[in-house]
Amino acid sequence: MKTNLTSIATNLQEHAGDLMPKVALGIGIFIVLWIVAIIVSSIIKKIPSGANNEKKDVIFLLAKIVYISLVIIGVISGLGTTGVNIMPLITGLGLTGFALGFAFKDFLSNILAGIMIIIHRPFILGDEITVSGLSGKIVNIDLRYTALSSDEKIFLIPNTTLLTTPITITNSKETNYHEKRFNL
Repeated sequence: MKTNLTSIATNLQEHAGDLMPKVALGIGIFIVLWIVAIIVSSIIKKIPSGANNEKKDVIFLLAKIVYISLVIIGVISGLGTTGVNIMPLITGLGLTGFALGFAFKDFLSNILAGIMIIIHRPFILGDEITVSGLSGKIVNIDLRYTALSSDEKIFLIPNTTLLTTPITITNSKETNYHEKRFNL
């Protein structure tokens, strides 16, 4: 047993000189991409100085996605530089992404639809709309649902429905806004 440990220690000492530059370079690549992720994320977060709260949420979500993506790229690049075989990791991430995308298809489509609604603003808080046979006043718009209030009831309408179904704006809170928005 002692000879086994001694041979492992000797083998490690012999190859340490070859591995150290690769490990240092891998760690350096990770640190550089981590710093870039922090800088890019903070720059994106500073963009919405005059934006409303909904658009700020979308921009903060984008900043978080960019940050996480750059850190993951840094980890994979750093491991690849050190000599670790990253192909199984990349394949696993691809399959995981496919499975999660398929499993969360409706959730992700509602999030993307919510981002589109917040950016393009086809209607605003306080507008009265009719969609899919439901009428009410818009009381909240978030990334997954838009809430309509009618007769002391609140209807949560998935944002995908709002992008794929015709909407009738029956009473606009700001008529001038819609005249400008739709060139009326």
